[in-house]
Amino acid sequence: MGFKDIPTWHFKPSGKLLILWIFCLLLVIGGIVTFGNRGLLKLYQVKTEMDSLLQLNAQLAKENENLIREIQRLKCDKYVEEIARRDLGLIKDGELIYQFEQNVKKHWAR
Repeated sequence: MGFKDIPTWHFKPSGKLLILWIFCLLLVIGGIVTFGNRGLLKLYQVKTEMDSLLQLNAQLAKENENLIREIQRLKCDKYVEEIARRDLGLIKDGELIYQFEQNVKKHWAR
C-alpha cells in the first residue's frame, strides 16, 4: 500500500468563496488595525491626551513664570510695603488717612 492508494480530497474553491475568504481576512485585519492595542483608535486617544498634556504644560509654565516674578518682587521691600498698604490697610507712623463716603448726594445736582 503506497501513497497512491490513499484517497485525497481536493478542494477547489469557487470565485465567490475565495472573495468571501479574502473579505473576511481583510475585515479581521481592519479590525485589528483599527481597534487593536496599537490601532488607530488608540492612536487617536493618545494624541488627544498628548494635546491636553501639552496645553496643561504650557499653562503651568506660564504660571511658574508668574510665580518666579512674584518671588523676585517680594524680595524688594517697597513691593512688600505696597502690598501691606493695599491689602492690609497698614500705614506709616505720622500718616493721616482720609476716608470719604461713597454715596454722598451732591446738593447742587438735581
